[in-house]
Amino acid sequence: MKSSILFLFFATLIFSKIHCIIIEPVNILENNLDMLTLTNSWNFFLLKNSNNPNASNKMLIEIMFSHPSKYDITFNKYKEESIIMDDKKKFTPDYTRNQTGLILNEEQNVGRSKLTLNISTSKDDKNDIIIYIKRNDNYESGAEDKVMIRYLSNATNEKFYLSNTTINLVKDKKVLNLTLGGISSNIIDSFTHLYANFTFDIFEKETLEKNLDNIYSYVLYNDKRISLYHKEYINQQNINNNKFISLNNVTINSKKELLLLIKVSVFKSTNILQYEAATFKLTKDSDGTDTDEVDTKKNIKENKPTLIIILALYSGAVFLTFIAVFIYLTIKNKNNDKNNKNAEDYDYKNIGEIKTLSEDD
Repeated sequence: MKSSILFLFFATLIFSKIHCIIIEPVNILENNLDMLTLTNSWNFFLLKNSNNPNASNKMLIEIMFSHPSKYDITFNKYKEESIIMDDKKKFTPDYTRNQTGLILNEEQNVGRSKLTLNISTSKDDKNDIIIYIKRNDNYESGAEDKVMIRYLSNATNEKFYLSNTTINLVKDKKVLNLTLGGISSNIIDSFTHLYANFTFDIFEKETLEKNLDNIYSYVLYNDKRISLYHKEYINQQNINNNKFISLNNVTINSKKELLLLIKVSVFKSTNILQYEAATFKLTKDSDGTDTDEVDTKKNIKENKPTLIIILALYSGAVFLTFIAVFIYLTIKNKNNDKNNKNAEDYDYKNIGEIKTLSEDD
């Protein structure tokens, strides 16, 4: 009897293992920049907040997808329950919806989502958060699909950010002159001994958008094969002030629309700061220098009034010339008719007459 019970137990266990999978979520460390590949149609990431002395009721999460259109994401509290997927790809417990009131605020900025979660500070609640990322059924698995996740258990502990992400770009032949906004901080007043690395990459807009839904996610790949220009400025000081930087010898043999993307890594910070992409065009002259490409449609639109005036003057000149020629020919024809009439009225009967001349004649 006991052996039969044991046999039934192990048979049930084996059968359940065949039809069900117990999933272990991937642990994400606080204030760490995790860049992960989404190889499965479902992905679970655990943000540990248990026994964290710095934890507050406001958790900050930053997420960046390389292909955001492919994936759905939800947030729930985690209580160390088993995550089981059955043969119908259904999960227990259910992570298909966000818990009510969990997301306090969400901001989209420069290709990434910044969320503030409203979590409890109760001692009986561990306040661990589980992130469930599911690929939409319309898409196949993408070996190159990536996601970046970074979180702080206390949202006020964010050190650095860009208050102005706009790039002011001025082209001068082979030189790109850039004016960039400075770096701000929530908790640091003096930037005297702080440094940052600035990295500049130029891509063909069409090529980058073909490979990535989110152009700013190029930082997740560390792959410069499709970058047409790469430059790094290391150990930049006075990072809280606006910076003027010149990129020299920008010789790019492309007539397509280009994107300049800039990322900044501040020392003693795990975050990557990014400016908004700057769009421009370059082309080659016969002497090999880089100049602005002529925008034909734009020029036609801007010069259309001038073109109309020139055409009107030209048409008027042709019309006036035609009238003048017509008047001249009309007058000439009238004169010819008059001369012909006078010739017809002339008396030719005395032609050949012999006259006797007097001495006076």
